[in-house]
Amino acid sequence: MTMDATEVFQQTARRIAEKVARFEKLLRDPELAPYISALRNGDLPQPAAAPVPQKARASEAGARSGIRDAIRSLKGRLPREFTAEHIARELQRKDFAVAGKKPEKTIQNTLFKLSQRREIKRVKSGAGGQSNTYVWTVKK
Repeated sequence: MTMDATEVFQQTARRIAEKVARFEKLLRDPELAPYISALRNGDLPQPAAAPVPQKARASEAGARSGIRDAIRSLKGRLPREFTAEHIARELQRKDFAVAGKKPEKTIQNTLFKLSQRREIKRVKSGAGGQSNTYVWTVKK
């Protein structure tokens, strides 16, 4: 059985659509976020070493905060304007355990620190028990 040009075109279009869908899924994968960012900037990061337990990584002198890195990894998964509640939901989906007696407060404090570092910007102050609203800043 020979296929006509229409069938060949339809099969090719279907294969391309499937590949694009898989590619878009990979672009949203938080584990690949550093590589996607690096590709946009034109330089690749070094391959990651074996994962280090969370507490050991955060407690080492000069180590980056585990919660900060976890929040940064959510950048592509959050709405343009996000709150601590958005962060908490996404971290829960990733099975990331937030340390502290009050995880909500830990997230709010971390968002405050990220805003001080100008990685995010507060666009709306929360009032009456509502969370502040933030957006990611654009690095120049």
